[in-house]
Amino acid sequence: MEKHPDDIADVRGEGLMLGIELAPRHSAEDFIHRLLFDTEVGVLTGSARGTKQAVRIMPPLTIDEKGLDDIANSIEEILKK
Repeated sequence: MEKHPDDIADVRGEGLMLGIELAPRHSAEDFIHRLLFDTEVGVLTGSARGTKQAVRIMPPLTIDEKGLDDIANSIEEILKK
């Protein structure tokens, strides 16, 4: 969030379940599509109900540190584009 203040409005959640609220200029639907199809690892995410700006990230409980790094790197990659 600190690296991309113009792109991310808020990050919230506990444990492995996180919500990323995108800035109004972004569409969660487009962001979700790009994370799945425009990154090397293809991150599967979902949208939060009632908003067009929130992306829900819920990796499996069995995810390892490399998997978490892959998700973080994919998010970073999409935000840089």
